[in-house]
Amino acid sequence: MNLHAKASIGGASLLIAGALVLVPVLPASAASSTLTVCASPAATYTTIQSAVDAATDGDTIDVCAGVFDDSVTITKNITLRGAQHGIDARSGRTNPAAETVISGANTPMRYSGAGVTSGTVDGFTLQTTSDHASVIGAVEANADGYTWTNNIVDAHNGYGFNFRSTGAAPTTINHNRFTKAGGDEGAVAVTSVPDGETVGDVHIVDNAFVANGVGINIIGPGLTDGLTITGNTATDGGNFLVSAATGGPTLVSNNTITNAGASAIFLSGNNDGMTIRGNIITGGAATGVRLSSDVVGTTKNVVIDGNTIVNRGYGIRITSASATGLSITGNNISGSSSNGIRIEAAGSITGSGNTITGTASGFAPCLDDTASKVCPALQTFAAPPASGGGSSGDGTTSAVDPAAPASTHGAAAVAGSAPGALAETGFEGAPVAVLGALVAILGAALVLTGRRRARA
Repeated sequence: MNLHAKASIGGASLLIAGALVLVPVLPASAASSTLTVCASPAATYTTIQSAVDAATDGDTIDVCAGVFDDSVTITKNITLRGAQHGIDARSGRTNPAAETVISGANTPMRYSGAGVTSGTVDGFTLQTTSDHASVIGAVEANADGYTWTNNIVDAHNGYGFNFRSTGAAPTTINHNRFTKAGGDEGAVAVTSVPDGETVGDVHIVDNAFVANGVGINIIGPGLTDGLTITGNTATDGGNFLVSAATGGPTLVSNNTITNAGASAIFLSGNNDGMTIRGNIITGGAATGVRLSSDVVGTTKNVVIDGNTIVNRGYGIRITSASATGLSITGNNISGSSSNGIRIEAAGSITGSGNTITGTASGFAPCLDDTASKVCPALQTFAAPPASGGGSSGDGTTSAVDPAAPASTHGAAAVAGSAPGALAETGFEGAPVAVLGALVAILGAALVLTGRRRARA
């Protein structure tokens, strides 16, 4: 008996032993391609935009070292790799000739359109030459999430990365070095516009921020949730973090912030559910961690836990109606030129185990201006009172809090403009009327290269 059959499927003949087996022949899927951009006239692509135009979803574009005066618009899901892709930008990377530099008069790289659901940029030096522009602008796309890594970013008094994303996939920003972002913008600006929108699942991890007016700016009028800011370093800037728009779990942890000229971590209102834990904040001026609701709504349900704050104006300062569901626990505060902890807002504040030492002469380690008088519960050890100090009425000992000596370190000043007060310039020192006007601008239509103010 013949146990062999001959089958023809999709034009191919198969000899099958014992039985006829139908094997479907599936159409081949389109393979992704790698396109190369070099400045050489012999190259297939001599501009990044020409390669982007030729690419399809899933393609990779490798760009040779050199300077490209491009303004690149991306409308599809592609990966862009510079000559330094895969190489951490936080240190080293000092040879300009080895870099792929994209330099644009306005926004060197812009994502736009509904077709963009993701995007990767790895291993470039990115810079704008215009004030108040964005280095990467991605507020006009509807991406699930982005990956931006290993880039040197010169924001030239504007935005570094300015984006919104749905959070259906994570946005990861890591191993970048950011410099020269403006005080009204941010080296990383997470923008939730319009009101009612939520930006989610954003991870800003292991980056270096150097001499930025604002390092990370969380901008409304919508909300950002699922936000992680951890393992970053920030030196010689204004604010490391300004947040006015978080609505879900947010973790700010294990960042090292040195010589911040304005409040290092400033929650300016409209935040809910943030944990500020294990950060090291040293030197500079103004406050280590400040909570306020002066302009854009109540900040609540915040945990300030296990931070080290050294040689600041105030260590922790709670102002306005920002104290709902606040826990201050286990922080180590030393060398403050005013109070270690200053509470100026009535509300539900709990905590314990905060060590406060070395406050300036005449300033109580912890001072509570409200009826709650929670300082005794918060602190476990306080520096000896200044000579001649009187009772603060909350179980601690304080002088009358005379004017503190002025300091011009960084972008903020320590000044005793009123008893027990520390005037703070920089971001949080702007008049409330001006801040309110700036918040109103957030609701206007965004122009990516325009002067959209981020300050609250």
